[in-house]
Amino acid sequence: MPLADLSPQEFCSAPDIGRLYVGGHDGRLRMFHFRDCLVDMHTVFPVAPGGRACRRMFAQFEESKYDEIFSGQFLVRLPSPPPVDLEHCFVLGGSYNYWHFVMDQLSRISLLTAFPRAGATMPTVLLNDAPPAGFLALLHRGFELLDLPPFRVGTTPKRFLRLRDAYVPCLGPLEPRYGFLRDLARRIQAGSTAAGPERVFLRRGDVPKRRIVNEEEIERALVRQHGFVATTPGEMAPLEQVMRMKDARILVGGHGAAMTNLLFAPKLGHVVELYAHSTQPFFRKACEKSGIAHRFVEGTIQAAGPERRPDDADYHVDVSRLLEVVEAMLRSPAADRDG
Repeated sequence: MPLADLSPQEFCSAPDIGRLYVGGHDGRLRMFHFRDCLVDMHTVFPVAPGGRACRRMFAQFEESKYDEIFSGQFLVRLPSPPPVDLEHCFVLGGSYNYWHFVMDQLSRISLLTAFPRAGATMPTVLLNDAPPAGFLALLHRGFELLDLPPFRVGTTPKRFLRLRDAYVPCLGPLEPRYGFLRDLARRIQAGSTAAGPERVFLRRGDVPKRRIVNEEEIERALVRQHGFVATTPGEMAPLEQVMRMKDARILVGGHGAAMTNLLFAPKLGHVVELYAHSTQPFFRKACEKSGIAHRFVEGTIQAAGPERRPDDADYHVDVSRLLEVVEAMLRSPAADRDG
C-alpha cells in the first residue's frame, strides 16, 4: 500500500496526527508534535498512522531519497503494528555529511528552547547511530550556548522507528537557519581574542573526488599575491573550523563539504566557489540569503569516469582567471563587511 501524501493543510488539521509548533531562535522555525508516527531516521521523514505523510512539510533532500518510502513497499515490509521504540523525543536523526549535519541538524536545535519556556520536560534528542565525535562536540556546544536544562541524547542503529509523543522538525524557510548558525558561530568565537585570517583558501586536500589538480599552484598565487591563508578543513574538528572562520571576509574554495564553513563566518562578504562543468546550487543560495557576494569559477575537467556525476569530476582551474575574480572582489565594498 503506498502512502497518502497529504497537503500541509490536510496534515495539520487531522486531530489524530498531532500539532504544528512554531518557535526557534527567531520564532520562524517549525516542528510537528506527533501522537504516534514512524520515522525514517536517514531522511527524518515521518509517517503518521494510516500511512499518511506530507512531503511538502518534511522532505528536505532530493526527490529520489523518498522513492523507497513512496514506492508502496515501505508499509508492507513493516510489522503491523510495529512496536513502539521510544516515547517523548525530539528527532534530529539525519546525515553525517558535514553540510547536511550543519543545515539539517545543528541549525534546528534552537527549537529545543520551547520546552523549558513552556515548563515542559525536556525530550530525548534522537540521532542516528555513531555520530562522529567532532560533530557531537559541536552539537553539545550549541546545546550549552542555548542554556538548555539537562536532557538525554540518544542514538539508534535502526533506520525506521515507531515513536510516540515525538517532535520532528519541519522543512521550513532557510533564512532562520542561516541566521541561527551565524549567531551560534559568533557566540562560539567570542571566547577567543586571537585574530583569525581575513582571506581564506579552503584546500580540498586528500579527497577521492572533485580534486583540483593544480590546487598547490592556486594556493601559492593567492598566498603570494593577496595574503590568503590556506587551510585544510578535512583535517580539523568542526569546532576548530568554526573558530577559523571568525574574521574571514573572503573565502575561496572548491565545491565540497568544506564550503559549509561560509555559514560560520559572520564578517564574510565574498565567496569564490570553484567547480567543474556543473554543480549543485546550495552554497550560492546560502550566500544570496545571507547577503554574501558569490561567484563561480569553472574549471576544465581532467578526469571523469563513467560512474561519476559531472560535478564529481577532477578539474584544473585557470589561475589568471581566478585572480581576476578575486581582485575584483577585493575592490568591492562588500569585502569590508562588518560582522
